[in-house]
Amino acid sequence: MSVTRTRSAPARSRVAAALLLLGAAAYTAWVLELVLVTGLDPVQAYVSGLAAAGLVPATHAAHAVSSSCAMAGALAALALLTFAARRDDRWPALGRLGPPLVLAELAATFWTLASVAAFTAGRGTWALGAGQRLQVLLVALYVALLARCVGRPGAAAPPGPPAARPSPRPERTAGEGDR
Repeated sequence: MSVTRTRSAPARSRVAAALLLLGAAAYTAWVLELVLVTGLDPVQAYVSGLAAAGLVPATHAAHAVSSSCAMAGALAALALLTFAARRDDRWPALGRLGPPLVLAELAATFWTLASVAAFTAGRGTWALGAGQRLQVLLVALYVALLARCVGRPGAAAPPGPPAARPSPRPERTAGEGDR
């Protein structure tokens, strides 16, 4: 008979937190441009290296659709995780810092969309690259915050029973509804 070893809940939480931090770091690999010279204008360049090099135009339909889907998914995940954190009070730091991060992410998204519209209309770039980088940076900050919450001791413990909520209807006594 073989014995299968499983990791304890705190160890799984630490592994999940490490993977989340690795993902946040990989997602913001453009930060390396601050150390490694790429020759691109850091304000006007796009997050996508291919688009920045002129190999794929920023207005290319497939690039626009895939970027839009990725950011819509990220925004939905951020909003839903924040809602869940506030509702369950399992990760109070995420419940407290999530809403401002989500609002900042929405503002960066509107900036990016306005920049794309201006670029498409031939009215400048409105620092499109900076708006995109801000979007990526805010998602990475959120993921790092999530990693902190997941890796915190006691985070893997299931939440306690939900607090008793008062019923919206008053309780009836015997014979009250029998008229």
